Amino acid sequence: MTKLHLISAFLLLPTAYCYCQQDPMYTIYLYDKVQINPAFAGSSNWMVGTIKYRNQFIGLPGQPQTQVLSFHAPLQKLHIGTGIKLLHENIAAIEKIHVTAMCSYHLNFASGKLSFGLEGGLLNQAISFPDLIRKDPIDNAIPNQRTSVLAADASFGAYYRKKEFYVGFSVMHLIKSNLSYTTYDREINATLFSHYYFLLGKVVELSDKFAIEPSVLLKYVYAAPIQEDVNLNFIFNDKISVGISYRTKDAIAAMVRVNITENLKIGYAYDHAIAGLSGYSNGSHEIFISYGIKLLPPAEEKEIHPRYYY
Repeated sequence: MTKLHLISAFLLLPTAYCYCQQDPMYTIYLYDKVQINPAFAGSSNWMVGTIKYRNQFIGLPGQPQTQVLSFHAPLQKLHIGTGIKLLHENIAAIEKIHVTAMCSYHLNFASGKLSFGLEGGLLNQAISFPDLIRKDPIDNAIPNQRTSVLAADASFGAYYRKKEFYVGFSVMHLIKSNLSYTTYDREINATLFSHYYFLLGKVVELSDKFAIEPSVLLKYVYAAPIQEDVNLNFIFNDKISVGISYRTKDAIAAMVRVNITENLKIGYAYDHAIAGLSGYSNGSHEIFISYGIKLLPPAEEKEIHPRYYY
């Protein structure tokens, strides 16, 4: 799914239709699940802010570069979580700015916590046609100005966790917004398609200082095959997590998270392409910095195995 990030050429065809992944690719979503599921917002007793940067397909001109700023926190007495997310991404001549707010509701269910979340906001996507590399410098079929479109967006998620077990499902882009770019002599159309995510995982404690966390993420978007991420994390003394991941038909990845303090965490991931771009790309890098403040749970609510959820 990642190679189809490079959609600039297809957007220039006013009568053609192209189906591809429109969401950023993430590797270390396990350390920041709010990026793929709004139900995770405020699901623990932590108020958390995160900065993330991803540089994908190093060495390819116009490779995707993504920056994300997110914040979420619980309103414990109301069993509600709130949050905001600001995303900026450049892919060749395309620039995307996505601003959303999240709201989630949490209830005790089957000795665990069941959460539902909604996310909504605005997407601004622009194409800078003058930045395209042209074989013919004078090509009247290609517009010569920058144009942008503003569209509404909404997403939904559900998330359940019980002790060390968790499962989540989300649908991003419930509104299939029409992204119509108007130029001086034509209209260029694209559609924002729904993306589906299913996450399943479990932390297995092998001793007081060592645990493993196997997980799988299934991703689907219309007219593309289902893609699977198979992950295995090794957790040492609740301070260091080291993981490996296999993304079908795309890449293998290594990741690490270090708890500098109880509040401050940093993480890094490196993807090595194993498919068609393996001979052209020098891999992908992803980093994040997260800071959290722990809140005392309400007297009537028990915290559900807090060790691994921030």
